[in-house]
Amino acid sequence: MTAMILQSALSIRVPRPQLLWFSPKLGNVPMVMLMGATMFLFTIAPILAQEEPAPESSPTSEIDRPSVDHNQLHNQGIEQFHKGEHREALDSLEQALQIRRQQGDRLAVAETLNAIGEVYSNFNESDRALPAIQEALEIYRQQNPEAASETALVQRGKARSLNLLGFVRRQQGEFSEALQHHQEALRLAQSAGDRSEMGESLHNIAAVYASQAQPTQALDYYEQARAIRQEVGDLRDLSRTLNNLGALYFSIGEVEKALEIYQQALAFRRQIGDQAGVGRLLSNMAYIYRENGDDFQALVHFQQAAQLLERIRDNAGAARILNLMGMIYENLDQVPQAIETYQQAANLAKEANDVGLAGTALSQIGRLYNSQEMWEKALEIYQQALEFYQESDQQPEISQILNNIGSIHENLGNYSQALETLKSALSIIQEAGDPEAAQATLNTIQSLEEKLTENENE
Repeated sequence: MTAMILQSALSIRVPRPQLLWFSPKLGNVPMVMLMGATMFLFTIAPILAQEEPAPESSPTSEIDRPSVDHNQLHNQGIEQFHKGEHREALDSLEQALQIRRQQGDRLAVAETLNAIGEVYSNFNESDRALPAIQEALEIYRQQNPEAASETALVQRGKARSLNLLGFVRRQQGEFSEALQHHQEALRLAQSAGDRSEMGESLHNIAAVYASQAQPTQALDYYEQARAIRQEVGDLRDLSRTLNNLGALYFSIGEVEKALEIYQQALAFRRQIGDQAGVGRLLSNMAYIYRENGDDFQALVHFQQAAQLLERIRDNAGAARILNLMGMIYENLDQVPQAIETYQQAANLAKEANDVGLAGTALSQIGRLYNSQEMWEKALEIYQQALEFYQESDQQPEISQILNNIGSIHENLGNYSQALETLKSALSIIQEAGDPEAAQATLNTIQSLEEKLTENENE
């Protein structure tokens, strides 16, 4: 199976450092997951980078008070991002931005705009990320610094904006444009003598090549990034590059090498207390164990990952992992445990307002009840799944659930209800232009109509 690779998210850097977020960085660390025969990779939230830990302070809404420090709010947002508290990070950063705009500090405004853009890019919300990043880049381009130190500061800011912009373009599949942005960022970082930014740019260039299935070029740039990051000593950034390297080695079949690198990255993530990063690395490792047929180790690592993600309130991420665990329990013929795990996934997905994911988990439960001929329970669960799919307007899933519900009504002898449900499914399938599925459903409808005719003639 060909593995897809999600690169590591850009970093944001406060005064200069970066863990994974606030420095001109971004790139996404892969979180691999298995869905049947398909491997899904989830972006590891970009992580704010700082030289010193952000001060322990609470957000405040009284942003017009002189006592509120915009630097403290900015750094607090970065620290929250480090912890995976993304919505809280946005709140702090938006407050910092408002104060900085009021004070007219253009470079500080650009710094926070970059940070906000990275948080949104972590949610794959390019429509919100791009305006913030582009405004930051425009501010940096308008600067005409006189001192050499100011010139270097502006160049670093531009590089950061360009790396973030390149990351978003890569998310959108615009690889050529993304590569251009990262290469320009690399030139600026080299001009400014910023080794950390150079490492970030090399990391992101590698990510573009990996996204285009060019592993040789990707490995070369990742190794260059790793060497610089080892020199700089930022464990968060180093672990991001190691994470992507692990995914890349796995994609080319070097499983042991991938696990070895993941173990190194995992140790660094634990050392810096990045629970979100630890959770996603554990998921990557679990996926590899699963692919190698080691279901026990896969479950152990998935369970640890789910607990960590739930702890930092990444309920959607935890729900995806629980869905994968449910599949493993099914493969082990542990159906009650699978049902329980899918239900946990559905509950967390609901809390995260991810209705599509909730529908998926519930449909898995319905399928298991259906296979055990527990028709009434299956029908109840399928109806719940249908509501979620309808809310998210997932037409293929809606038609499949309707087919399943129709089949259950047929098994229960409710031929009229089965016929009505299947006709609804057929309408959706025909609109989607799937002739084979439409014919299969039509055959079932015709069979039911014959049964209804027979019953009427008895």
